[in-house]
Amino acid sequence: MSEEESTGAPAPEGDVAGSTGPVGPATAGRPRRWRQHPLLTVGAAVVLVGAGVGTSVTVGSSSPSGASSPSDAVQQLLTAANHSDVLGALAVLEPGERDAIEPGLTNLVGQLQRLDVLSGSASLSHVSGVSFGFSGVSTTTDYLNSNLAAVTLTSGTDTVHADLSKLPLGSFVLAHAGSQLHGTRTSTSSAKTGRYVIATVQEGGRWYVSLGDTYAVDAVRASGGGSGAPPASGGVQPVGAATPEGAVTSLLQSVSSFDLRGLIADLPPDEMGALQAYAPLFLPKGERAFAAEGQRVHITISNLKLSSRSIGDSTLVTIDSMDLKVTAGSSVVFSYSNGCATVTLQGKSIRRCGRDEAAAKKAVPATLQPVLTEIMPILQRLSKERPALGLMTVQENGRYYVSPIRTLLQDVDATLGAFRPSDLTTFASAFAQIEKLAIAPSTTVSSTSATAVVAG
Repeated sequence: MSEEESTGAPAPEGDVAGSTGPVGPATAGRPRRWRQHPLLTVGAAVVLVGAGVGTSVTVGSSSPSGASSPSDAVQQLLTAANHSDVLGALAVLEPGERDAIEPGLTNLVGQLQRLDVLSGSASLSHVSGVSFGFSGVSTTTDYLNSNLAAVTLTSGTDTVHADLSKLPLGSFVLAHAGSQLHGTRTSTSSAKTGRYVIATVQEGGRWYVSLGDTYAVDAVRASGGGSGAPPASGGVQPVGAATPEGAVTSLLQSVSSFDLRGLIADLPPDEMGALQAYAPLFLPKGERAFAAEGQRVHITISNLKLSSRSIGDSTLVTIDSMDLKVTAGSSVVFSYSNGCATVTLQGKSIRRCGRDEAAAKKAVPATLQPVLTEIMPILQRLSKERPALGLMTVQENGRYYVSPIRTLLQDVDATLGAFRPSDLTTFASAFAQIEKLAIAPSTTVSSTSATAVVAG
């Protein structure tokens, strides 16, 4: 990959973008503690992360070291993509984003292997069946501030190749969709338009690719906002809380009071710094919308009881109990207390308490009762196991914040952890029966209609 030129603020004398050494002058902008539609290459990296598997890889094994310049960071990303190397792609990411993704991803793909959705031979260091190729790539670098640079692809081609038969899929998927997993697909496109931008950030003297900043820079440029640099001032200052439970309580208060700024301040700066830095660009409009909704809808949370436990470098906070009431005007539209939920629509209320299996079974049509009987033992077992769902918090500089990415990955992992491989087979069989029952009535109707037409 070649670096055609460095635009924006010039590099210090004796330094050329892409070479080793200090890069970019100090300019107004967000501090590095505050960390665009992503360019095709970033999309490729995300696909790699989503497709990558391998439980043998330990968290932190990618040992991120960064790059000497913005263009070198992008080159590392393209190299990882060329080798279908998930670990390499993760290693190029800004540490805060990588730390939020990697542990949960490793656990998640381990669950998919256990459930035979993915094969046990799959590897994070090389995803079989999918390959990305980049050739003749040239870039320019635009320093948006001393710690943020936008690398634009000005020429080159990218090729995506997929061989469905070589995807790292497990026995469950192969048994139910194996006949459809054949053939190869290849597509090649040009990156010469100059529209594809990857944002890189400097931290500890090294440069990393940032997914959050890439999205932000691209969005700002697409809207005609200039270079894509974040506002020099007015960003949301992360606040956090003294304890994990305090962080979750603060987040729930921000949600219930429709406090958009407070909600953003409850998020970890290493993970969501781009959102906090670019917030001035959307906050005024967003806060007006939140305020208008807050005038119409009122949310009250009381009797909140939380518990917590450590998971890796994070703390999972579980909501053990709470009372929740949502009102619109003078009418209560939803309430939850002591395990009972009440929903009111158009003057009619429906109340459900705990695991009302009898009511659920009664609500199922008679034709689906055999299917329900088949899956009910699984549902009963899952309801008793109570997977570790909650909100993941992380500590930064002595304060705790709620981590959106960690929460999503942990909740999916915990949910999958409650399933057994045989459960998926049972559900697949049940869905097949439902599909047959759904098709049968329409076939009967069509035949009757046809007979009526002939008779007429």
